[in-house]
Amino acid sequence: MSVVRFNDTDLDIMVQIFRSVRLLDSMMEKGISEFNIPLAQFNVMGFIYYSEHPMTVTEIAEKSLVSKANVTGLVKRLESAKLVKKTHDENDARIRYIHLTAKGMKLIEKVLPRYFDITKDAMSIFSDRDKKKFLGFLDHIEGFLRVKYESERRGK
Repeated sequence: MSVVRFNDTDLDIMVQIFRSVRLLDSMMEKGISEFNIPLAQFNVMGFIYYSEHPMTVTEIAEKSLVSKANVTGLVKRLESAKLVKKTHDENDARIRYIHLTAKGMKLIEKVLPRYFDITKDAMSIFSDRDKKKFLGFLDHIEGFLRVKYESERRGK
């Protein structure tokens, strides 16, 4: 398959990033399909699993760069499947934390090795040195875009 170029390096980079992310999403979705959990729901479980403290829907949305409404729907589906549960903050009943249930823990710990295998395979074309450089570039882009987005959001 030939890659479409737009004769604009900035645009070509962004298009390649989007295409690569979509391909990785497709690989992951297919790779974990045997566990009967959609990738979006698995990603929410992953944020909870790796968090050092209980997370709210708002925190999950901020970390995953997905709307709060979208995360709420994902959490409801996970709750229906008995993979997560909600608890109230003991000092503020308005705050609800999302936790993995025992069933959720068992599932994520079963899926994670497959997820990591797919990730390792996708990144196997890079040397460790190139991975560190690539990660540095991505961190640089994200940092710049976050600052730009926040200042635009505030109207500055």
